[in-house]
Amino acid sequence: LRILKKVKGSAMGKLPPPPTALIATLVIASTIAIIGLCYSSRYNDISNKRGKQARRKSKKSKNSYRLQAQQLPSHLVRAMEKDRNRSKKYKDLAMKSPMYDNVRMYDAAGELLCTISKKKGQWYVNKGLASWIDNGDDDVTSIRLHFEPKARTSRTDNKEYVTTDKLNQCVVCGSEELHIRHYVVPFVYRSLLPKEYKSHMSHDIVIVCAKCHVECSRETHLRMNELESRYACQPQFLVDQRLLQVHKFASALLKWRKKLPLDRIAEYEDVIRRYLIEEIDEDDSLLTNLASAGELTSAQVQKALESTAETHRVPNPKYVPGSELVINGLGGDENKIAEFVRDWRRHFVAVMAPRNLPAGWSINYSVKCGPD
Repeated sequence: LRILKKVKGSAMGKLPPPPTALIATLVIASTIAIIGLCYSSRYNDISNKRGKQARRKSKKSKNSYRLQAQQLPSHLVRAMEKDRNRSKKYKDLAMKSPMYDNVRMYDAAGELLCTISKKKGQWYVNKGLASWIDNGDDDVTSIRLHFEPKARTSRTDNKEYVTTDKLNQCVVCGSEELHIRHYVVPFVYRSLLPKEYKSHMSHDIVIVCAKCHVECSRETHLRMNELESRYACQPQFLVDQRLLQVHKFASALLKWRKKLPLDRIAEYEDVIRRYLIEEIDEDDSLLTNLASAGELTSAQVQKALESTAETHRVPNPKYVPGSELVINGLGGDENKIAEFVRDWRRHFVAVMAPRNLPAGWSINYSVKCGPD
């Protein structure tokens, strides 16, 4: 079209274009248009073909899963379904940025003290406590302090861990994607320890991939249950079994009345009817015809459901979380706390057999910040 407009414009000039030039221009324009249509059609064909292949592959995968599910016991099918649903959430649970930046921190004399994150390094610089060291690279990864630190790492094994660069990979399998922070000492216990056992102590926070995290969490919870079972744990809620039964029966009638057997419906209604007669005020209009053996109305069943929603289960005032019982059981004794932390390190090594732990990571590494 642009070519035709130019031709038309030139025709308005001094001399009209010769017929041969006009014909050639039209042929070229038509050829370009046909080639464009061919490419567009070819692109659409390729897109549709790839879409069909993807749908066919997805359908084949679903069919193979269904066929496999038909040949397995029900508990294995449920486990497979859980794994499939869990794998869809891996990207949401994984860290969005690397855990280790490996920014080296030097003292004023040039001695390497430790490696820190870029965020922490920038904090020192913003406070005027340090400055970036320009090594000629585009990415500056070292800072030098402007003051003498109060404490230094004296132990050889501690110094190796804090000064060595750490890889952003799963410490168990070496995977370099979908990383999650894993607390060797479970966070519910670690958060209750004294400050010196958790502040500036990254030794017991390691990187694991999503799949290894699932397995490790399973083993961690098993050991937590074992530890907490040694104490007389009170239940978190006090449950009234009668009210719980009424609540369940009312919910079942409202949702599944059409699918329930008649004898089951009669049993549920009898329990709900007796509850309503005993608990509801005599002036309530829902008591009408309640004593008869007729079918309960939806409003009466809904009334039973709502009135037992918050009363069938109430918080136990004597409840103490199992994590608090475990930490309180240590009595604040430093030796017991140290052994408690090292036991969790042994458990992690024994259960997961990690092959890629950072250099200097050890079961006997210091359990608290400061001189050990």
